[in-house]
Amino acid sequence: MPAGIEQDEFFQGFSAPRNKILMRIFKDLRIVSYLGSGLPRILKAYTRDVYQFTANFIRAVFPSDSRKN
Repeated sequence: MPAGIEQDEFFQGFSAPRNKILMRIFKDLRIVSYLGSGLPRILKAYTRDVYQFTANFIRAVFPSDSRKN
């Protein structure tokens, strides 16, 4: 987990960019629509059971639709 963010806050969509300089560059290049929008969109698309929390990591295993292959 990012420092200062609890598991409940994660599921509320709070995020902490790891590299603020890189995020600013992406925003300046218009590669991202607006900062902080990705996590809430992911949380809307997938249920809580895809996330596994440990002391140092968050593992997300996203289901795939194998029929598309």
